[in-house]
Amino acid sequence: MQSLEYESFCKEDFVVLFPDDSSNLVEIKFRALPSYSFTIGETYNNSGPFGALHAMSGNAKLKLVTHESPGEYKSRQTTEHDSISECIGSIHAWTRRIQEELRTPKAIAIANDSELDEIIESFHQKIDHSIEDQEAFFSATEQTEILERLNALQNRLEELEAKFSLSEQDTAKVKTAIEKTKQDLPNFPRGVWYKTAGNKIINALKVAMKTKEVRELALEATKKFLL
Repeated sequence: MQSLEYESFCKEDFVVLFPDDSSNLVEIKFRALPSYSFTIGETYNNSGPFGALHAMSGNAKLKLVTHESPGEYKSRQTTEHDSISECIGSIHAWTRRIQEELRTPKAIAIANDSELDEIIESFHQKIDHSIEDQEAFFSATEQTEILERLNALQNRLEELEAKFSLSEQDTAKVKTAIEKTKQDLPNFPRGVWYKTAGNKIINALKVAMKTKEVRELALEATKKFLL
């Protein structure tokens, strides 16, 4: 798509999908920072509680929309369009906004926050599917097993600290987060503990691990030893 060619960008910088069985016609993501995305979709122009009834009766009309991040006025925005060519025409403005965002110091932080939200959401979904009796509290045996896993996680993070010469000041934040999850262990129900523990550790990792390589290794270790 020529619309993706903008200054230093080429079409290979983007992933373009045409999904089946979806209201989305086109989904585009910026490969380097997937939180930057552009979607062309369809929706009915009658929203609200009676929108579905209008759609069933044939009184509603499909409307084309784009979902863009970064948007023109918000970090993520939805815009209605009158034609598919108008949707495609807005891709160029989206790629320009990406380049403008990347030239500002806050760009990576914003992208990382969005990426972090996706990681946490994925982590919570995994908990919902794999942890049984989420409202129950941990038994003494379960607490002992989890403490052993948390200690193993601390050891793994210390290995990464030595291997990649991480500062003690940064990794101390992760260690503090892990210690706090240990204190919460007897006080929170299973589901709440896993989610709050994951949130604490993942947020601390975001600050401590400066490079993508180390951050990904640390996140994998967290998933392995926490779940």
